[in-house]
Amino acid sequence: MRILMVYPNRNRYLCPAPVGALLVTERLRHDGHDVRFLDLMHVRDPQVSLRAALAEHRPELIGFSIRNVDNQTMGDLDRPLDEAAELAALVKRESAAPLLLGGTAVTTFPAQIRAKLGADYAMAGDDADAVARFVASLANGSPDPEAPGLTARLDARTIQNPPSIRGYQKQRFTGYADLDLKTYRKRGYYDCGVVTHSGCPLGCSFCDAHRTFGREYVLRDPQTVIEELTELSRLRGARSVWLINSGINRPLAYGKEILARIAEARLKLVLSCIVEPGEFDAELARLLRRAGCTSAMIFGSTLSDPVLERNQPFYRAKDVVEIATHLRDAKVPYFLGQMYGAPGETIAGVRASLELAYRLKPAMIITGFGLRVQWDTPLREVAVREGVIAADDDCFVARFYTSPETPPAEAQACLKAFRRRHPWQMARFAAFIGQSIADQFFR
Repeated sequence: MRILMVYPNRNRYLCPAPVGALLVTERLRHDGHDVRFLDLMHVRDPQVSLRAALAEHRPELIGFSIRNVDNQTMGDLDRPLDEAAELAALVKRESAAPLLLGGTAVTTFPAQIRAKLGADYAMAGDDADAVARFVASLANGSPDPEAPGLTARLDARTIQNPPSIRGYQKQRFTGYADLDLKTYRKRGYYDCGVVTHSGCPLGCSFCDAHRTFGREYVLRDPQTVIEELTELSRLRGARSVWLINSGINRPLAYGKEILARIAEARLKLVLSCIVEPGEFDAELARLLRRAGCTSAMIFGSTLSDPVLERNQPFYRAKDVVEIATHLRDAKVPYFLGQMYGAPGETIAGVRASLELAYRLKPAMIITGFGLRVQWDTPLREVAVREGVIAADDDCFVARFYTSPETPPAEAQACLKAFRRRHPWQMARFAAFIGQSIADQFFR
């Protein structure tokens, strides 16, 4: 079967490479399908590129891998589905082939996104086997109504099957030859990402990661991770890689094993990763340094303990202070992410959090305000109770929660005043950028 697999994501924040779409592409090729991969991230005109690919490949099936519903940013909301819908309309005009949707956004909102894009089918879940099963049924002329994760209209009935969330323990990510890694490096922050593990059991009040990746950690074989990093470095010329997970330090022992194996492999790669506040020690910080980590993102919401107790009870501000100390001692540059406005937040708490964050001397403090309300989260229950959203709101259209004690105008004024008080934080960031460029070229 001739298949055109399209990655329509055009959001340039970090420019994430389409590793999930590549996983499915390679699986379908393994099954004997003739699959062309089309990455629209960096093309000048996505409609022109898509139209040309349709004419050249003449697909019998077209797949769209949809990464995001929106960028979850209250002050600068981006809705990539609008452009994806325009591309889907072009597909319908130019081709008679059915349109199949997948990706993390589709796992979250399969019926809504299928309707918005006018697609024939949508597949929720992270299971490439389920996609392969359904595509095989299409190739045989009879769509499989029992395929896990399928949302469709078949034989005058609506189907929405539960997704299969399995993680990537037994998967091998390949297909990097389909990516222009140099362009990702030039326009983004890193060449590509490599998954170390998936899933998250922590249950932050505002996070719906359990819907897309499950509530348990699914750990990949460290040797497989090393083989993928080796391919990227030695065969594909990659220089920088993001380690994809919910936090390199959770579980702690596994994170140490992965980093130790990377250090032993002596790959000429610089690495970036997320650190989830909580379990962390000096040994892990040293391993990050040895493995080539040049930027770690401590990703939290606030440094106010009363707010953390309500929304992220697995850590406190002192844990972030300890992590920052270990990273500085190991000479690992780090960013500190802060997202204010959760239930219980106050303006006084925001001010105190910002000042503490500055004293920790990160390369940059990344701040935001307002939490995107997600389905099946404690935050949604709070938002309904406080009248922020209606009880029947399915959360497909972005709505943002802010604590009643942090009015948006006052919170934004607080952030601006902080930046005026501490103009030198940009000097820290400039120094980090200079060092990062040097690391990529001279490591």
